[in-house]
Amino acid sequence: MQARDYDGPRVMWTETLRQHGVDYTQMEVPNCEQKLQHALEMGWNYTQVHEVGMKQLASAFHKVEENLDALREWEAKGHHRQ
Repeated sequence: MQARDYDGPRVMWTETLRQHGVDYTQMEVPNCEQKLQHALEMGWNYTQVHEVGMKQLASAFHKVEENLDALREWEAKGHHRQ
């Protein structure tokens, strides 16, 4: 992906990086890639309770837990790399 194709959020330093010829899409960052492949990160709001969202999140975790064997089998077959 080239920087010009980036459609993510624009932050205050995006234009400065572009002006200086910095293109992080051309860098290899194996530690970051490994983290993305093996981590789960979620935005979290500590100031407001969102009961429906919490129930949906708990349901998702339970669904994953109930299907761990199938997920591990799927991963072992290399499907996660597609």
